[in-house]
Amino acid sequence: MRRLPALATLLTCLLWLGLPGGALAYPGTVQSGQYTIHYNALSGDALPLASTRAYGLRHASDQGLVVIAVNKGDPDTGTNVPFGVSGHAATLLGKPVPLTFRHVDDGHDHHSVLVVFTVSSGETLRFDLDVTPQDAGTTHLHFVHSYEP
Repeated sequence: MRRLPALATLLTCLLWLGLPGGALAYPGTVQSGQYTIHYNALSGDALPLASTRAYGLRHASDQGLVVIAVNKGDPDTGTNVPFGVSGHAATLLGKPVPLTFRHVDDGHDHHSVLVVFTVSSGETLRFDLDVTPQDAGTTHLHFVHSYEP
C-alpha cells in the first residue's frame, strides 16, 4: 500500500510547524529570491513510528534527520518545487558525519528531501547544505543543531 502523500503531508507539517519541545526540532526558513526553503532538524524518535517505518528509518534517538522542502512564490502558499541538495555535516570537534540524501516525491506535487545520518545523544552538529531548486541558483544553509537525549 502506497502512503507517500499522507506521509509527505506529515513531513511538510513538521517543516512549517516544528515539533513540541524545542530540543527535538529545529525548524528554519530561508528566503532566496522567489524561493522559500523550509528545513527542520530532528531525531528519528520525534516522528510517529508509522512514518519512520514507511520511510525505512529507525525510530530511535540516534537516527538524525533534516527534512527540507522548497516553495516558489508566496512563502506560505507557494508551489512546492523539485530541488537538489548536497553538503556535509560535522561535530563541533570537526569529525565528519556521513549524510545520505533521500528524495521523497509523492508522485503529484510534493517534493522533499530527507537528510539521514547517525548521531550520538547529546551531540551537536554543524550543517552546511546547498539547496538548488529546479532552474534556479543554489542557496547555502548553515546551521547548528544539538541532539538532546
